Amino acid sequence: MESKDQRLEIRLPQQQLTEIDHIIASVDSGFKPTRSDVVRSFIAQGIDRHHGRVGQVQDNIPLSQRISLFFQICQQQQIAYTNSGRSVPVLGRRFKNNQNITAEALVRQTYLQRMFWFFELDRSSLAAFDASLASDEILSLMQPEPNQDVCGEVAQVALTLEMFREISAVRQKANQDSHYTDVQEKISILKHYASRCRIPLNFGGYPESWGRHNQIAALMQWIDEGKVGNYTCEGYGGRIRTQHNDDPDAGRQYALMVQVYEDIVRERRKLDLDGLIDMVQVQQLDFSGMA
Repeated sequence: MESKDQRLEIRLPQQQLTEIDHIIASVDSGFKPTRSDVVRSFIAQGIDRHHGRVGQVQDNIPLSQRISLFFQICQQQQIAYTNSGRSVPVLGRRFKNNQNITAEALVRQTYLQRMFWFFELDRSSLAAFDASLASDEILSLMQPEPNQDVCGEVAQVALTLEMFREISAVRQKANQDSHYTDVQEKISILKHYASRCRIPLNFGGYPESWGRHNQIAALMQWIDEGKVGNYTCEGYGGRIRTQHNDDPDAGRQYALMVQVYEDIVRERRKLDLDGLIDMVQVQQLDFSGMA
């Protein structure tokens, strides 16, 4: 059978050639790949991703070098934003905070604080932190094969924090309307059952042994707060601070609460004060007998 000519003529703009040269220069090895080697590698990865075979072709570029390339891309994007008069996109926009956390700052902190599980996430798990993290630039940092255990933990923590945000919003509105007698009575009922059944109404972290859960929660809260300065620790600006719960049953309690919360929201479409009272009265959430 006659073999087909496998040669391709590709014309690349100077900017892309410069980026390829940066990749080559960042390779910490006695052997430096050629431009053709790098282009063939990206073509192979692109075809693999197009066919949904991500992870079948092993990415041999170490994480540290992928991050180095990522920061170079960020620098180029920073120049482009500056020249156009635009601001660099920030995270935490869903709560409209005064944000100054960029994707670059997040990657730097997760790497420096050895949260290496972050680089084992898939697209949907990244979006659970912030929708803008499901970008090609961030995905290029991820391991070829996502860690399904980590992705499951991210989904679990995201649901837990969402539940507590809704509980907080309901309680805040109730306090604003506490001048109404019926609302005062409902607040008293809520406090009574929550206290008697030892049901937490605020997120207090996971048990200390749930280390990765606590890191995931801290990173989500860091993004949602949107203010790097609030997390300064020992003079190091922007450090993500984790917390843990002294109650060893806290993780199991949260999981049960999420189940009941989802049932109530599914029935009522949203959580309100009456729904929250129904929630704390569910016998399944009576934690008073837990050691």
